[in-house]
Amino acid sequence: MKIIAFTNNKGGVGKTACSVQFSHYSALKNKKTLLIDIEYPGHSTTAFLSDSDVHEDNSSIGLFTEDFTGTPINIDDNLDMLVTNPKLNHIDKFDVQAILNFKNNVKKIGKKYDVIIIDPPP
Repeated sequence: MKIIAFTNNKGGVGKTACSVQFSHYSALKNKKTLLIDIEYPGHSTTAFLSDSDVHEDNSSIGLFTEDFTGTPINIDDNLDMLVTNPKLNHIDKFDVQAILNFKNNVKKIGKKYDVIIIDPPP
């Protein structure tokens, strides 16, 4: 499994565009791909889904908890997604344990995927 995050400490530089495009490209190349949107307001999420498709149990916010039980949404062949959540607007305030939970949960869920793309906040 490969984990790729397009990061930059500035907004508006194309992190989301790269995340969405690379996720789609990876899926088209027959790689089982998971896109994780941890940026609020969630432009990666809205690139693929409408608000009515987004639910708490499909949210990436659960990755920051010890007992993650979320279910990614299937977007297309080989492409799944964990969507954004308004609580991610305060991701800069998450404690160290939440970040460790994220790391551990991504490793755990990642066993099902060839590629994981993370769309982070600035």
